[in-house]
Amino acid sequence: MSAIVYFFLDGFFEPEHKSAELAFKWTMQKINLHNDILSQVLVAYIVKEVPPDDSFDVSKKVCREIAAGCKVIFGPGTRVSSSHVQSMCKFLAIPHIQAHWDPRDVITDTKDPDKDHFSLNLYPYYLSLSTAFRNLIDYWKWTQFTVIYEDNDGLIRLQEVLKVSNLPETKVTVRKINDNPESYISLFKDLKERGEYRIIIDCHVSRVGIIMEKALQVNAVSEYFHYLFTTLDLGLVELEQFKHAGANITGMRLVDPERPLVSAVMGEWKYEMFSSSSRTSPLIDQTGIPTETALMYDAVYLFARGLHGVQNAKNMNFRQSIMCNSSTSWEDGISLLNYMKTMDFEGLTGRIHFGKYGERSDFTLDITKLDKPGLRKVQIHNDHVHLH
Repeated sequence: MSAIVYFFLDGFFEPEHKSAELAFKWTMQKINLHNDILSQVLVAYIVKEVPPDDSFDVSKKVCREIAAGCKVIFGPGTRVSSSHVQSMCKFLAIPHIQAHWDPRDVITDTKDPDKDHFSLNLYPYYLSLSTAFRNLIDYWKWTQFTVIYEDNDGLIRLQEVLKVSNLPETKVTVRKINDNPESYISLFKDLKERGEYRIIIDCHVSRVGIIMEKALQVNAVSEYFHYLFTTLDLGLVELEQFKHAGANITGMRLVDPERPLVSAVMGEWKYEMFSSSSRTSPLIDQTGIPTETALMYDAVYLFARGLHGVQNAKNMNFRQSIMCNSSTSWEDGISLLNYMKTMDFEGLTGRIHFGKYGERSDFTLDITKLDKPGLRKVQIHNDHVHLH
């Protein structure tokens, strides 16, 4: 029997990504305990908490962990820090795995994309998501609608939708909201007076409920209104009070709670949430699995399957010494990254498949609509199924 070997990796998480951090820990523990994928490898992982978008702090911690033997990095989840870590990983040939929305262009004209992007992101590519929302608008034949957004990321998420304004006989109104919920009342009053009944809202999932409550106060959730939310976590919002108001409330999701794998993992996490006092369940207090939490679960399995595949094909050097201040890069890093790019399996977020630049592709989005029983799937959207 072969001796167990250790593989060292790290996860970097900001405080606001606690659920994803717990999913990372939980899934790593499961892989180590069940050893059905990595039977001769024990993954030694370390979790580091980092402040949001503090590239200096993250750089120091990343270099320290790489010097200690880290060969794969997960996270962090904020854009500035993540971009900095990606650059470091590219230089050292350390695979970098992400699970958050990222508007950076990874699809380029280079003939050797692996040298440009030493990273895989399980979150759907931002332009693919934007196109999905545009396809929905085209399917509904909306020629007049309002876009409500809270920050510039919202404009990036909806850039394909906003291009509709260049078409003849099409009117798109764009309104930015602030942090004052009372201002939403005057906003919805104004939209109602103007006859703006088709509304796209891009905001953090935590703000959906209060926005709709203010709309309800001025009777802007009647049957005349149609709302489309861009958050993929609309199913986590308490929408009970809006079921009977009459408005069409629509969203998209990656995580289908009716899929057997999702249901099984949800059951395990619920059991842990109610039976453990250590608060180790990734659900925390959620009624469902948040998208980024599910993506982190899938990311860990992507790594494990990839490492298993490469290890079966060649002898890997887990012990190679790498330092941030040297020109040495991990000799097996490119093999592991490329193998993970070829992976094709079913995860909590559906099919896991990548394009040659490491962008998530061929994913399926459920289109959901609020009915009296709750949110239900009414259609699906992917590259192969046209809306009808």
